[in-house]
Amino acid sequence: MYYLNTLLRFATGIVSITIVFYLVKVLPEAIKQKTNLELEIGIGRRKVAEKKLSEAYKGLQAFAYVASHHLKEPLRKIRTYTSLLQNANANIFDAKSIRYSNKAVTAATKM
Repeated sequence: MYYLNTLLRFATGIVSITIVFYLVKVLPEAIKQKTNLELEIGIGRRKVAEKKLSEAYKGLQAFAYVASHHLKEPLRKIRTYTSLLQNANANIFDAKSIRYSNKAVTAATKM
């Protein structure tokens, strides 16, 4: 009985030392874990940042629309006036002038 008691205590000691060893390894990671409050604060900050980003994106879209419109307007005028010039002077233009005016209209249309 004495030997059995000693053997059980020895086994219990080995298991306890093993548990302490793994606890020492895992405990710093467990302490680093954020609390629920810290996680909720982080979520709140991200939601605010997402809202600001969404508003900035809407503003950027509006700016891009206006800039695109302002950039396309001169091209429309070039295309229109070049077409008018071609129609008004079709009998006067030589082949080279017609080719250049067609290139101007095509380039303005593509842009």
